[in-house]
Amino acid sequence: MKTIKQVYNKLSSAYDSQLSYDEHSAALDVTAPSGAKIKAFEEGGQLLAELYFEGQTFRQQVGSMNILFAFIKELLDGRVTLVRASETLIRIDGFADFGLGKKKRFSAVGRIFSIILGVAAVSFFGPLIVYGVELLLESDFSDRMWLYDCSPLAVAAACFVIGIAFIHHGFAKVPMPFSKAWSFGFGTALAGISVMEIMMTLSGELTGTSADYIGVAIVFFIVLSLGILFIWLGLRRKDKSDHIASHLLKRIPILPSQEEIELLLKTVKEKTLRESFAISCDTENVPGLFDSKLGGLPYWDMSMLYPETEDGMKMPLLAQINLSQLPENSSLPREGILQFFLASYYDEDFADSDVKVVFHRNVNTALTAAEVERLDIYPFFDVESDDETAISFEKEMVYMDGYSAESREVLHETARELNIRIDETLELYDLLDEYKEPGSRLLGYCCDQNFQDDERNTLLLYLEDTEGSTLLEQSLGYDCKFFVRDEELHNLNFEDVRFEMD
Repeated sequence: MKTIKQVYNKLSSAYDSQLSYDEHSAALDVTAPSGAKIKAFEEGGQLLAELYFEGQTFRQQVGSMNILFAFIKELLDGRVTLVRASETLIRIDGFADFGLGKKKRFSAVGRIFSIILGVAAVSFFGPLIVYGVELLLESDFSDRMWLYDCSPLAVAAACFVIGIAFIHHGFAKVPMPFSKAWSFGFGTALAGISVMEIMMTLSGELTGTSADYIGVAIVFFIVLSLGILFIWLGLRRKDKSDHIASHLLKRIPILPSQEEIELLLKTVKEKTLRESFAISCDTENVPGLFDSKLGGLPYWDMSMLYPETEDGMKMPLLAQINLSQLPENSSLPREGILQFFLASYYDEDFADSDVKVVFHRNVNTALTAAEVERLDIYPFFDVESDDETAISFEKEMVYMDGYSAESREVLHETARELNIRIDETLELYDLLDEYKEPGSRLLGYCCDQNFQDDERNTLLLYLEDTEGSTLLEQSLGYDCKFFVRDEELHNLNFEDVRFEMD
């Protein structure tokens, strides 16, 4: 067989329902009883078998079409099994030789020696066989001596067969493995000896005891059985050798084609596109009580309880967003103030009670700073209560980056919708050309790989510690991230917020 289509044609008669052939790509697709899938194709002058097993893709180069045929047939017949060896390895049990190792060449000297030995055996034992046949034809079968006279005929026939095997071995394009030739030869010789032994025994006068003849019979059957066993082993042994061993195959993440990557990214971007507001610090202007800012004195509805920690300490303001100061958008209301409060004794093990997000739907514009100051709010450490930074916003349309918690799920869901097969370990960032730091922002996306199983995965606010704010640079020294459930963002319910510090 020289082409993949010939492999398909030869297999299709017995396994038609498990095979398909694509004329355009000249690729053969196989579905094994175990659920594993194989795609055989040629690429860059190499014959490749791509195995899709338990959600991962593995690629194996194959030495020839005949070996590919043998591998697929053995797999479909259930004689080859795939076993998970580790996270990145599978073990192919029952097939080890893919024809890629250095093939043993039978030297010219070896061929000549084999031919000479075979010719000598045929030349010597051939006439003996002819002579034995003549004796057999002229024998008086009423006298058991004919058994004795013709007994060497069995050994001569066995040695003659061995000689023919040596000649074939010398001329064969692919010589018979030595172990196979040895099995045939030794088995044939033993069979011949056993027949000669019983013939010689039966040719004499039967004057021995029963025990003598039982012993002879036992020896005959043992030697003959050994001969048959060696011949059977020789027939059973596969010429391609070592298929019964195991073969380890390392997972190689197979990227989709460039066209498929472009389609995947285009679809993911369309599905995840959303409004976001990049935050910039404005150190030239002093924010007022109602303005958007970082730190400082917050606006507060005096009819509400001010956020406190479990110890009864009032939480200082981290950030205040006046929604009326946002660019026109469809994600948030046009009025109201969104506030983020953080306990001043923060550490890396924040409790949920140490973070509060409050939304004031109705704003009392008659409130004065003096009224709020009477709440005795403690500032963040060395940051004074009046040390606040005004912030401004720029609207952007952003799509999911490769480091969002749900990016992998979205990628694989999109691949299934588009019927594009990808490796289960493939991540969105593997397909993106570059990763751009999102910077401080309200809504959008940011790196969130640490909480992939948390349903609160929609970004509400992200503050980088590199912004021009005393609060972020001197006091916090961390990136601050607030996440909510998507439906709670739409309902403006911020009671259950996840906070993360990097």
